[in-house]
Amino acid sequence: MIHKRLVTDENGQPVSVLIPYQEWLEIEQCLTGLTGVSVAQKLQRHVGALHLSEDPVIYQRRVRDEWQ
Repeated sequence: MIHKRLVTDENGQPVSVLIPYQEWLEIEQCLTGLTGVSVAQKLQRHVGALHLSEDPVIYQRRVRDEWQ
């Protein structure tokens, strides 16, 4: 069981959840155990996978100029 408290805005809409830190650590440990791979390791496999023929900033400026 997770001991959580909802934080609401002035309209009574939930905007956040407060969880005791120790419970948060347990949740993180469970989630890490499910994936077995860190986010950095997941991103590492994409390094060098995208080869661009044009500088991304130049491309963006060119495309934006087409809108005008």
